[in-house]
Amino acid sequence: MQSYSSGGPTAEDVRRMREEIARAKEQIRVNDETIQNLSQMLALKTVQGPPAPLLTPQAYFHPPPLPAPSVAPLPPPSAPNALYQPSWNTTPTYPTPKDSTADLLNLSIPKGGIPPKEPSKKPPSSPDKLVIDISQFPLDDFSVSLSTPEKIGEFSFRDGSLLETANHAMRYLKDHKPAFPNDLNHGIDQYHFTEDKNERFDNLQSWIQNRADYDDTLHESTNQSDFVCLRGTLMRFAEPALDSWSKICSRKVTIHATKVNDVIFLMERSWYHTTSRQHLNYNKLKFIEAITDSATYHMDHQLDDEYYTVMTADFVPHADPVKNPRFRVLYAAKVDLIDRKTGDRMAVKFNSGFQSKTTQLQGALVAPSGVVSGDVRDGHLIDYSKQHINVSERVTKPSAKWIYEVLDEIKKQLDNLPEGTLVEFEREGEIIKIGKCTDTSRRFMKMSFLKRFKR
Repeated sequence: MQSYSSGGPTAEDVRRMREEIARAKEQIRVNDETIQNLSQMLALKTVQGPPAPLLTPQAYFHPPPLPAPSVAPLPPPSAPNALYQPSWNTTPTYPTPKDSTADLLNLSIPKGGIPPKEPSKKPPSSPDKLVIDISQFPLDDFSVSLSTPEKIGEFSFRDGSLLETANHAMRYLKDHKPAFPNDLNHGIDQYHFTEDKNERFDNLQSWIQNRADYDDTLHESTNQSDFVCLRGTLMRFAEPALDSWSKICSRKVTIHATKVNDVIFLMERSWYHTTSRQHLNYNKLKFIEAITDSATYHMDHQLDDEYYTVMTADFVPHADPVKNPRFRVLYAAKVDLIDRKTGDRMAVKFNSGFQSKTTQLQGALVAPSGVVSGDVRDGHLIDYSKQHINVSERVTKPSAKWIYEVLDEIKKQLDNLPEGTLVEFEREGEIIKIGKCTDTSRRFMKMSFLKRFKR
């Protein structure tokens, strides 16, 4: 090591030392690259037999592991307090290949590059969950019928809370059409969009809790139902049988279920009405306002008040009733308006067909029902038409089958778990997973509800 009698290195000394360090680092980098390239070539080359004419994707993406290099042992320090000085003459040694470097360079690559590895088409393994491939489900050969729904109640809510009068937000279709065109964007700057989470299920719990007499059991308060949910949850289960499946199959759906006093509650975790739908949602509310009258004239109303009808319907399998019992489901469904003349519960849509499978199933779950379709151009309502929904078994039976099969699988899972356990239904692409959920933050039942119906 160089010493400096003047007390320290000069600027020239420092420059020269930096150059030497840079040259040493560059040499180390070159040596490392050389070793790495030779190692990869050795791994790709078959040790025995003639050289392969083509490098296969399997050999390229999954080379055999390299043998560990043998390195001479490092000498021990000369004294306990001495600085450790490594032996710079020690170099790693690698196995000598039987083939020459010239042979290694003769490896050929397919024209156009190496094709990517084919992805696996098998459903991902999940030891704790039932995994279902939609293309192979449902498997049972019996059919399922949907009974005519029965209305058992109604509720209205605003800003996430129930309103005191159940039909506060109910609206009737006007006897005469309004003047056209009607600006559906008027006032949108003052509209506060809050539909970003699932508040409807909380209100359904409150409605059940409020209607129950003091000594009523939960089963009695739900009209002897086996399941409780929103209509939208049933629609999610039926989506593979609907005409909208090709558009929404890639969308992830997560629904949680739990059992309370032998009644299973289902709530959709992901809620699709996000702020990105603010414009469309406002246009729909203005459309409803333009063509309806309030059912309660003497009360204060807001544009985004919502009215729900509470229904029960039976899903009846045509099979052995012991192995495949019927399921009764209590659900709440949003109703945009009611045709006073026919009693149809109407849904408002824009420029859409009346009789799509999705529309028919939505209508079948709140029958009698209908659709009001608006003709909108450049944000203005030009005209609208209405039509009664004629429910066809050709649509309802496949949908009811899907709903029944999923409910049955969820029930089987919960029947084998302690009451209060959370089960998760997850659908992504063509794969469904149903199994126990250990994330306690996903619990959705209200504490006041559980206390009220505690055994």
